Amino acid sequence: MIILCAVLELLKRPLFLIIYPVAYAMRRRLRARPYGWRRLLWYALDDSILQDGGEDYCLTPAKMSKLVERLPAGKLKEFFRAWYWSAWRNNSINLMIQQELHVGCINAVIFYAGFFGKSKYELRRFDHIKFYLPYLELWFGAYRFQAGFISCGRWQIQFRKLGA
Repeated sequence: MIILCAVLELLKRPLFLIIYPVAYAMRRRLRARPYGWRRLLWYALDDSILQDGGEDYCLTPAKMSKLVERLPAGKLKEFFRAWYWSAWRNNSINLMIQQELHVGCINAVIFYAGFFGKSKYELRRFDHIKFYLPYLELWFGAYRFQAGFISCGRWQIQFRKLGA
């Protein structure tokens, strides 16, 4: 299951990087009526900012792209800032939010295998589905590789340094 979802992630990321400019251009219409074929384009957007009360995380200095911020002010800079945040950094967040709603939150870990210190593999039960979903976490010193369904029900692949 982890391999299948990883392959789907490898297909999803470039697809949404490519279709994001079209979704961005149509964003007002997509947000008003995300039905039919428009739903695919709407999935490429990041409406979590609207759901979080308008707090625009992509304007937080620590999360901005240094390259994008060198562009002169204007519509092009606004587009590239949105593309960096919603297509590159947080690819297809609307799709991920829909997945969270469908899968639900974790309610039990039914299988746990710990190995190599903090590394682990789990099968998790979620609120809205009847089968178990995998989660793998591998630690390499201060770096964590994570692949699987995290506690909110979202599929995630991530490799990053944690801690100081």
